[in-house]
Amino acid sequence: DKAEAREIIQRSVDAGMVIQVMNTKQCDVICSCHGDCCGILGNYKALGPELMKSSPIYQNLSHYELNYDKDACIQCGACVERCPMAAIEMNAEGFPEVTGICMRCGQCGMVCPAHARTLSACDESERPELPADLMDQWTQMAGYRFEKGFLG
Repeated sequence: DKAEAREIIQRSVDAGMVIQVMNTKQCDVICSCHGDCCGILGNYKALGPELMKSSPIYQNLSHYELNYDKDACIQCGACVERCPMAAIEMNAEGFPEVTGICMRCGQCGMVCPAHARTLSACDESERPELPADLMDQWTQMAGYRFEKGFLG
């Protein structure tokens, strides 16, 4: 039931996992994985930040954006340690900086003692329309691969 599903998701969040959904209007799948062991998240990492962020897939991964208040940051590095995608590194000034694929999962914000990292919902008007179902999503993904020359 819904309560059990929420409990399972909360356990996954508490364990530092990325919660992923089948990014469609008719969501049939909720998955929780870590960036070191998940094939899907591993593929996102392999694509790299520039290529991944330019894909329509990335736009539908999360309807949240990560906010960072450098003035509030105490440079503790808790966000670096917690990020399941290893997307945050300490820069030369000692501040955490997103350098990899940020899934906007919120794990960094959950452990930030200064609340310097938070998630906020993207404006509804800026959200791309979700594919109707899994077949539509696969078609969209295949179209992107052909367009970019990933498939022969």
